[in-house]
Parts: sequence; C-alpha cells; structure tokens
Amino acid sequence: TEIYTLSLHDALPIYLAFNLPRGNWNKQLDSADPKWKGPSALPEKFAGGDAVELTLQPRALVVYEQSKVDSKA
Repeated sequence: TEIYTLSLHDALPIYLAFNLPRGNWNKQLDSADPKWKGPSALPEKFAGGDAVELTLQPRALVVYEQSKVDSKA
C-alpha cells in the first residue's frame, strides 16, 4: 500500500498538477471537505498514471491511499 499526502499551510488555495504511480487512489481524509466545515472536497478517487490536477484548499490536509496493484513477477 502506498499513501500520498498533500498539505497546505497557506491562507490561499493552490493549483497542483502531478503524476502518481499507476493504480486506483482512494481518498482517506480531506480536512477541507464540507462535512468538516471546509470550503470544498477533492475527488473521492482517481486513477494514477495519468496527470492529476487538483486545487488544494487553504490550511488543508488530504490523504490518498493506493488500492492494491497486482504485480507480475
């Protein structure tokens, strides 16, 4: 299992574009989610291997976990 953590300690949102390893990435925590009284939530899941584009909200912490990927030996 791999974990990808994003955090922003600034007062303004920031746009991010990056690549993650192949596989499905599922959100585990998003402190900016409205259910935590935040301004907006990031996607629940996305596919790695392709470019990911997100806007991280101010003073936010987000954690994504990669679903298990079958490896061929």
